[in-house]
Amino acid sequence: MSSKPQIATEIEELKKDASRVLADIVKISSYIGARDTIPASEESGLEPEHLREKIESMRATVKTIKEEITKRAEKADKHVKANPYLFLALAGGIGFALGKLRAHRRES
Repeated sequence: MSSKPQIATEIEELKKDASRVLADIVKISSYIGARDTIPASEESGLEPEHLREKIESMRATVKTIKEEITKRAEKADKHVKANPYLFLALAGGIGFALGKLRAHRRES
């Protein structure tokens, strides 16, 4: 019979924990929502302007990478369309070689 009070106590503790977590989430979201109120620290590099510069730099890098991937994918696509049988034979050869390696490992 003592398990009911214990369960009630644990539920109350969970409610308190949930309230604390919610308070932390509200605090964090207020920092994110108000960019100018992010605690600045020269040591941590959390100045809003510094963060904006880093974000812009990362965006530029991602854009460059996306452009390069697109360019190379288009180039590969042109090669495959120009020589479909060559790439079909190449894919078949690679599949055959991988199959042989896998079969060899199973035998060992």
